[in-house]
Amino acid sequence: MSPIRVSVLAVFGRDETQNRQLIDCLTRQKTARGSVQWILMNTVLSAGQTSDSFATAFSHVDGVVRLSPESEDEPMAALYNRGVQAAQGDYILIVRAGDTFSPNYITAMVRLADRHPVPVVSPRHVFDDGTDRAADRFDGGDMAEIDLSASALRFPLTLFGTLIKTNAMRAHPFKETLSRRDAEADALWRLLLTHERWLSAGTLTYTYRTPQEAHFATCPDVYDRAWYLDSLQEWLYPLLQEVRGSRGSLPSFLQAAALYWVRCRLEANRNNRNRRVLEGDGLDRFWDSVKQILTEIDDEIIGQVLCGASPDNFSEKVFWLGLKHDRFSPADLSAQGEELRLSFGDKPFASHRQTPVNIQSMDYKHGALEIDGTIANVYDEKQAVLQARIGDQTAAPVFCERFALTKYFGRSAFKQRAFHVTLPLGSEAEQRFRFEIVYNGRVYPLGLQFDTHFSRLTTVLKHASWRFDGKVAQYDAATGSVVIRKNRPLSQIGRELGVWVDLLCTRDKRAVAMLLMRMGYWLAHPWMRRRHIWFFLDKIYKGGDNAEYLFRYVAGQHDGVKAKYLIDRRAPDAAKLKRDGFRPLYRGTFAHYMNLLHAEMLIASNSTVLELNHISPATSAYIRDLICFHVVCVQHGLSVQRIAAAQNRLRDNTRLYFCASPVEIDNLSRPIYDYEGYDALRLTGVPRFDGLTDRAQKQILLAPTWRMQAAVTVRKNEGVQRDYNPLFRESPYFKVYNELIHHPRLLAAAREYGYTIAYVLHPIVSPQARDFEAEPPVQVIPSTGDMSYETLFCESALMVTDYSGVQFDFAYMRKPLLYYLPDALPKHYEEGAFQTETMGFGEVCRDVESLTDKLIAAMKGGCVMPDEYRQRADRFFAFDDHDNCRRIYEELIRYQKENL
Repeated sequence: MSPIRVSVLAVFGRDETQNRQLIDCLTRQKTARGSVQWILMNTVLSAGQTSDSFATAFSHVDGVVRLSPESEDEPMAALYNRGVQAAQGDYILIVRAGDTFSPNYITAMVRLADRHPVPVVSPRHVFDDGTDRAADRFDGGDMAEIDLSASALRFPLTLFGTLIKTNAMRAHPFKETLSRRDAEADALWRLLLTHERWLSAGTLTYTYRTPQEAHFATCPDVYDRAWYLDSLQEWLYPLLQEVRGSRGSLPSFLQAAALYWVRCRLEANRNNRNRRVLEGDGLDRFWDSVKQILTEIDDEIIGQVLCGASPDNFSEKVFWLGLKHDRFSPADLSAQGEELRLSFGDKPFASHRQTPVNIQSMDYKHGALEIDGTIANVYDEKQAVLQARIGDQTAAPVFCERFALTKYFGRSAFKQRAFHVTLPLGSEAEQRFRFEIVYNGRVYPLGLQFDTHFSRLTTVLKHASWRFDGKVAQYDAATGSVVIRKNRPLSQIGRELGVWVDLLCTRDKRAVAMLLMRMGYWLAHPWMRRRHIWFFLDKIYKGGDNAEYLFRYVAGQHDGVKAKYLIDRRAPDAAKLKRDGFRPLYRGTFAHYMNLLHAEMLIASNSTVLELNHISPATSAYIRDLICFHVVCVQHGLSVQRIAAAQNRLRDNTRLYFCASPVEIDNLSRPIYDYEGYDALRLTGVPRFDGLTDRAQKQILLAPTWRMQAAVTVRKNEGVQRDYNPLFRESPYFKVYNELIHHPRLLAAAREYGYTIAYVLHPIVSPQARDFEAEPPVQVIPSTGDMSYETLFCESALMVTDYSGVQFDFAYMRKPLLYYLPDALPKHYEEGAFQTETMGFGEVCRDVESLTDKLIAAMKGGCVMPDEYRQRADRFFAFDDHDNCRRIYEELIRYQKENL
C-alpha cells in the first residue's frame, strides 16, 4: 500500500442529489490504493440517507473517518478543525456536495504540489448554476506560480478544490466565532499572508455548485443581514487592522481581496438588484464599515481592482475614492504638459485620457449626426467645458436629466452626465469628429466608448464600421475620433472581410456565432432588404401580451407589411398561434435572426429588446452595424410609476411609445425619461385592452406583482423564465400571501357565497407555485403554460392586487378592485404620476383582517364597482372603445412613411 498522500475532507449537506453527485465523483478517482484518506463530513446533525450513502460507497475502504456536528450549535468552523486534525496525509483537499472534477484530479493535484514548493495549489474554478449556458470562471488561468507580492490581483477565491499542505493548514485553524463563509476566507487569506505564493493549476478544472460571493442570482447570503454587517464589522475590518498592526502595512493582495469582498455586497444590491435587506440604521452602519475598510486600501489598488469592471468603471472608481476621502465634489484640475490631471487635493487619480465619452446612440437625420452620450461626472462645468469637434467646427452638447444613475441599496451612488449633440455633416471627402475638454483655453482630446446596442460602432473590432446615407463611419483608436468617408462597394467588401478576420481572432465563443450570423445576413440581404418587416415580441416564453394582440391585427391588414412574432418553440402560445393560422418565429433559429436584422420596426411590450433576443451588449458589438430597426414600445404594464431605469428613451433607443392614459404621458414627459422633443409619446390606448369584455363569474382574482427581494436574479434576460428560489418560503412575500389564501374567514365566506379564489402568480413568481399548498376554493395558477390573463380578467368578478399593472386591465372593464398594501411588502418601484391612495380604482387595505372584511362584504353584495372608483376610471383612460389596435396601426403606418 502507498503512504497516505492526501486527506480528502468531503463536505455533505441536506441535498441528497448533490451528495450522491460528490460520492460518485470521489469513487471514480484514479488513485493509488491507500494513498487517500477519506474524511466524510456530514453538516447535518441527523445523518439520515447520507450515512447510508457513505456506508455503501466506501464499504470497501479501510480507515474512513466520519464526522458530524456534535450539537446543533456547533459552528461549521469547528467541524472543519476536527477534520483537519484528523488528517494524516501530506496534503488536505476540501470538496463539497454537488461539486465535480475529473477522475484523475486528486492524483494530478498531488503531482503538481510535489513539483512546486508552495503550500497552495488552486485549479481553475468554474461555476455550474444548473443551466445550459456557459459557466462563469473565477481565479486560475495558465499554469504558473504566483507571487502575491508582485501579482496582487490574482489570488484564489475559495478553499474548495484547492490542495493545501496539511502543516500549513493546521497553522491557520478556522475561527469558530465566525460564520462559515467568513471562517473559510479567513483561513485561506491567513495562509496566503504567511507564504505569499501559490500555484495556479490552470490545466485542471474544479466545477462547483454552491454559489460564491459574486453569484448574485443564487447566493443565499445576499438575503442575510449578517453577510453585510457582521462580515465587515466583526471580521474583515478587524483582520485588516490586525495585519497592519503586526506588519506595519497591508499586503496588496489582501487589500484587493478586501475590496472584492466589499464590492460583491454592493453589486448584489446594485440598481434593480436591491434586496431591501438593509435600510435605515442598518444601511448606515454598513456604509460606515465600508468607509472604514476603504481607509485601509491604497488608492492605486482601488483603481486596479475596478479597471474595466463595467462600462462606467471610471465613475465607479471615482465613487469609491470619493467614499474613501469623503469627497464627492468635482475633481481638482491641473495642467501637466499635454495632460490634464484630475485629483482630490494633492492626490491625483486620473488624467483626461481616462475619462472617455460614452456614445450611447448615434443616428443620421436631415444631413446631421444626432448623438446621445454620457461622460463621468468629475469635471466642474465652470472650469472644464465639454465640446464636440467636427472638422474645424465645434458644437456644444446640450446636457439633460436623462437617467444615468447608479444606486446601491436604493440610494444614489454616482451619476454620469447625459447629453445630446447635433453634428452637421458637410460635403468633404473625409470628416472626423471627436470630443474635447477645454480647460484654461487649452483643448484636451477625449477618447470614445461604444457600450450600448445602439452605439453603432465598437472598439472591439478593428474593422467595424457603420453605413448610412452613402457614407461610412469608423472609429480611429489612434486619434480617439470617428472618421466619416464616402462608402465605396469594394471598400465595404474589404471592411466586411476584415470584420470576419477580427471575429476569428477574438477567441470568444460568441464571436463564432456572430460571424455565422453576419455571413447569413449578407446571403439573405438581397432577398430580404426590400421586405417591410415588423418584428413583434413579448416575454418570449409566453405570449398573450400587447405585442401579440397588435401582431394579430397587423397580420390581418394585408398591406405589404411582413408581421413576424417571436416566441419560444416550447411555449403553449406558440402552438396556439399555429392553430390560428400564423407562422411564428422561434427564438434561436436562423429565420429569427435574419428577420430581426432586416426589420424596419421592433414592436415590444417589454424593455431590453436585444437581451430578449439573447443578444447582450458585449455580443451586439459584433453585429451593431447591422441593427437598423426602430424600437416601438406597446408596454407590458402602464407607465405610471418611477421607472426611468427601465423606460428612459435610450434604454432601447425607443422611437414610439404608445400609452392608454394622459397620466402616463405626464409621467413619461418628465426630463429623466428624455422623451420631450422627440415626438415619441402617443395617446392611443394599448392593444390588449381590445380583448377585454366583462364575462364575470363568481371568481375573486388575487393578482399581486412580484418583489425583487423575493425572486432569483435574472440569469440571461427577462425572456427566460426565472429559476426556483429555495429561500422563497422564508420571504415576507410568501408569508403574506400564504396567510391570505389560507385565511379561515375568507375561505368560509367564499364557500358560503359560492366563489372561487384564483391566485395567479406573476411570471417571475410562477416558479414558486409548489410552495403554495392551497385547498379549495383557492386555486394557485402560475402565469405560464397555457394560462390566459384575458380569460381570468374577463371571467373574474373582483380583483385584489397591489401595484401590479393588471389593475388597469380590470379597471378598463369597470370592475371592482381592492388594493392589498401590507407594510411588510414595500413596493420596488416608487409611485410616479399615479398615486394609489388618491387615484386608485378601489379601497386600500393594510392588513389581512381588513382585506378579508372588504372581500366578504363584496361577495355578499355581488361585487359591484362603487361610483367613486368608476368615475376615477373614466378620468384615467383616454379611450374605452376597444379600438386601440387600429389607432396604433395607423400611427405606425404614418411613422413608416415619414421616417423609413
